[in-house]
Amino acid sequence: MLTVIGCGNPSRRDDGVGIVVAQRLAAALTPEQRRSVTVVDAGTDGMGVLLLTGGASALILVDASQSGSEPGTIYEVPGSELERAPAPSFTLHDFRWDHALHAGRRFHGDRFPADVRVFLIEAADLSLGLGLSAAVEGAAGRVVELIRERIAALDPGEADPGSASLTLRHGSLRLPAATCQRFFAGLDAVLLLPRDGDLLILPVKAAAGGGHLLKIVNAAGDRAVSGVELFRVQNLDAELIDGFREVTCEARWSPTDAALILDRFFC
Repeated sequence: MLTVIGCGNPSRRDDGVGIVVAQRLAAALTPEQRRSVTVVDAGTDGMGVLLLTGGASALILVDASQSGSEPGTIYEVPGSELERAPAPSFTLHDFRWDHALHAGRRFHGDRFPADVRVFLIEAADLSLGLGLSAAVEGAAGRVVELIRERIAALDPGEADPGSASLTLRHGSLRLPAATCQRFFAGLDAVLLLPRDGDLLILPVKAAAGGGHLLKIVNAAGDRAVSGVELFRVQNLDAELIDGFREVTCEARWSPTDAALILDRFFC
């Protein structure tokens, strides 16, 4: 799984270029590419970047830079060259993506990607406001195309098969962090829908839209979704809802339904 992360603050003009690149890249991905590529708008959330680094086979970050070079200049730098240890602090306010790379390598161990690249785009205007300057706008388009070329060159044999293992216990389904990144990146809720004995897990924008909250359950970023009421209505084994029985369920991704499907879940 290739993970692409756009970083920055879109309220400070060119500082939002990483966000713009991520949004445009996500919109350009084909359904097939979405099975092996995750694109995330991380904003200024350094801890979010740290969690996203685990389990990716390769990682690309995009952000603005201010080095005094010509605005719109594009730099591609190995992530190892930019990692920085965060200063001791009682707050995460200043925890940036360079700190996340440093901490992620130690936190995730073997799950940290061996291939980390960072695209830096020289900014012209970091003042308060919306929209990119002309030079940075052009550079954003070039970076999108560079990343699309790399995605197109991915070995089809390494593409994600579109399946996942979930655990059911106490009426909740636990989804590994990598599964959430792969299928529900950037979302905080899913919809649980029974259909002909199957269970469909569909992405929704927010729990307020009728979905079930994806709760983070550990530091690795694994999430759990409670389906107690639905499972009771569907007469699921009571031991899986109120007892201590636990089962592992294999789910498959359906491009047609845009959902993870657990076949014969209620049978």
